[in-house]
Amino acid sequence: MKTSIAMDDELVRQADAAARDQGVSRSHLITLALREHLQRRREAQLIDQLNRAYPAGEPQESVAHFKAKFSQILEEENW
Repeated sequence: MKTSIAMDDELVRQADAAARDQGVSRSHLITLALREHLQRRREAQLIDQLNRAYPAGEPQESVAHFKAKFSQILEEENW
């Protein structure tokens, strides 16, 4: 799908330079960046859900272990 967006001139120059360095089009670079942003957002939302499910009264050691394991599982999944 084609779309048009407005961006600051300096941001476009930086995107063009990064795309050129990576040997991809500006459009592909923006697609990659947006995908990464959305993935990080989903992960942050999941962490927030975990934090609500395991309130501060839970032992921090078990919560930290669970977060680390869950993050590992997310990294291994193909979204």
